[in-house]
Amino acid sequence: MSKTPGIIFVFILFFLMSACSSDISPTSQPTATAAGKGPSAIAPNPGTTTVKGRLVSATSGKPFSNEYVALAEVHRNEQGVAAFGLNTRSSPQTSSDENGNFIFKDIPAGEYVVVVGDPMTKSMVLNDLTTGNAKVWNPQADQVLEIGELKFEFNTK
Repeated sequence: MSKTPGIIFVFILFFLMSACSSDISPTSQPTATAAGKGPSAIAPNPGTTTVKGRLVSATSGKPFSNEYVALAEVHRNEQGVAAFGLNTRSSPQTSSDENGNFIFKDIPAGEYVVVVGDPMTKSMVLNDLTTGNAKVWNPQADQVLEIGELKFEFNTK
């Protein structure tokens, strides 16, 4: 079976998601906590990582509750050029709680971009304010990465 349709799908998804992306404004720098140092409820199992954050409206300051959140894995070629792919079957996925908080527990360490919203209707990739590119997070094994508040608005164009 040829891998070409799958590769084409990933790149089409990348361009579609980039077109629907929005800049994020984290309220604080991300912090990493060694396993066992943070709250035990979110400490990852050995060899895995935990990522937590909060989704907030940039205009109203209100949390985005019950919002789909996924981590799309970043892949790099030999030259270091990155692309990301969201697999709705295997990518880490969760929903924000009533206060906009989300947690991904016991996921593989690696590079990810945050995708918010339903991938079939209204979704977006959160961009870095300084570069305009998708913001890449790199949680390490045996740590909790707290990415803080992600302030954004869904594009209505």
